[in-house]
This record gives sequence, structure tokens and C-alpha cells, in this order.
Amino acid sequence: MSESLAGWFFVVCVVLMTGGAMAEGDCISPPNETCDGAVVFTNGDLPYSVTAPLGCINFMIDKPYFDVFYRFDCTCTGDYTLDMCDTIGDMFLRIYINGCGWWDGDEFAVADDECPGSPPNADPMLTVRLTAGESYWIELGPWRPDPPWAPPLNSPYTFRMTQCACVAPLLTSHPGDLSVCAGGEATFAVAVEGSPPLQYQWRKDGVEIPGAITDGLVIPHVEPGDAGAYDVVVTDDCDTVVSNMAALEVFDTADIDQSGAIDLFDFAAFLDCTVGPGGQTSEACACADSDLDGDVDFHDFRALQRLFSGS
Repeated sequence: MSESLAGWFFVVCVVLMTGGAMAEGDCISPPNETCDGAVVFTNGDLPYSVTAPLGCINFMIDKPYFDVFYRFDCTCTGDYTLDMCDTIGDMFLRIYINGCGWWDGDEFAVADDECPGSPPNADPMLTVRLTAGESYWIELGPWRPDPPWAPPLNSPYTFRMTQCACVAPLLTSHPGDLSVCAGGEATFAVAVEGSPPLQYQWRKDGVEIPGAITDGLVIPHVEPGDAGAYDVVVTDDCDTVVSNMAALEVFDTADIDQSGAIDLFDFAAFLDCTVGPGGQTSEACACADSDLDGDVDFHDFRALQRLFSGS
């Protein structure tokens, strides 16, 4: 627990010894009575448990919302349980996203009487799914203005938060099949939702590719031996998932129609791809550019002749 909250255990003890009574003028504001003073914690602090005093300031007209605030910086997507069970009075718990409190953020979840018991001693408990990379502001306070539901100022409360389940990585986009001419470039990519840090390992025909440990795989100069089935294994702190297989088909240079054979049809296709010096080849004519100089010309025609005749 932070030193700022630890100092407030004295206030809690005083309230307990005096039977919970405290005059308004004697109320001491805790450091997290406002959003600016919200106590910040993250997954490394879980399971989180604190007993500390409620505040003094009323943010809601005619309601004793003597609230306190926390901010949870989530680093792991998963299901979390928050509760204030065993706190005196009828308490509420609200979670906000995109800002703190109803005046600055958006309400994400709210809880009231889920703990065992009945009013005025029923307290909030809820389980929610939180997303890595998001910050969640948590507001705690009494629910109603009238005794015995509303506890006195600076009354002690208990707040707990645990992670009950993490979420496996979710593949939102799988690598797709590719057909590439020899000497060209092949690029596979995958999109994943999950809790960072995510670990990637690409494989070819089930064998790990050394150094292929990002969300994309680029083969800059494809060779016939690169043909095969590619997938990627993605791991986070919770689980491991494997993408769909993606086939890489490699065609010989000059196999312009990508039929798997260099024949008369390639000669006909070659004429459509001829652009002359300085011209740019289209993707469909990539296999016609035998010397990979960026244009389809007489030099490429000579290569086509040699490959067709086998000389």
C-alpha cells in the first residue's frame, strides 16, 4: 500500500474506536478524494486489497457521495472481480473509461448490492472484462443519503480487486495464400488482439524460421525452395494460438501465365507485357521480367527463348 494511504489507517482506527461518529468539521480528506489524487495500481499489484477512510467532499447535490477514487492501468486483457464486501453501509462501485467520474469519463460498469447480505449491509461486487492498454477509473462511495445506509464521514471501507481469468490471443486476420515469381517478394502478415507483450514465431511446413518473431514475415527474394505452407504461433501470458496455414507458390521466371509450364501461351502473354526500356511491369507481368530490371524488353525475350527450348 502507498505511504499516503497508510497514514490514513490512523483515521480508520479513530473512527472505529469512537463508534463511527465524526463531526463534519473533523473530517480529514484522504489523498484520493478527488480524481487528481486517484490511487494508481496495475496488474503487478494484484490481488489488490485496501482498507481506508471515505472522503468528506460531496460531489453530488443532496447525496452523500463522499467518494474516493482509484485508477487501474490494465496491462492484461481478462476478467476481473472488484468488490467492497464487509464495508459498513450501503456502498456503490462505479468504473469509468476515457476519464474520471461522471463529469469527465464514460460509465463502463456499476455495482450495488451483489455481495451477500441485504440493505443496509449489501455492498457492491462485479466481474468485468478489461482490456490491456486501457486505464479504468474506479469510484467508491455510499449509495444513499439517509442512515443507516449512509455511513459517517471518514468511515472505513474495504476495496478488493483480483484477476480471475486472462484471455487468449485472438487472431483477427490470418496470413493469406501467395503466388510469387522467383526473385520476387513474399509478405505474410497477421493481426492479433491480446495482452502485451505478444510473442510471435513463424513456421514453414511446421518448422520454426529463425529470427521470424514479429507480426509479419517478409521473404525479399523468393526462390523455388521457399514454396510451402506458412503459419505463425502467437503467445501471451495466458495462452498460445496458431494461425491458419498460408500456401506460398513459386513460379519460374518466364512462366508468365503462371501455369506451371513455359509454353507458347507465355510467348503470347509476353507481347502484352512488353513495355520497353524505362517502362514499369504490372503485377501480372512480374514473371516476364526475367532479369528483374523493372521493365519487360528484348533481354527478357531472349531469356524466355532459352527457358522454352531448355538451352
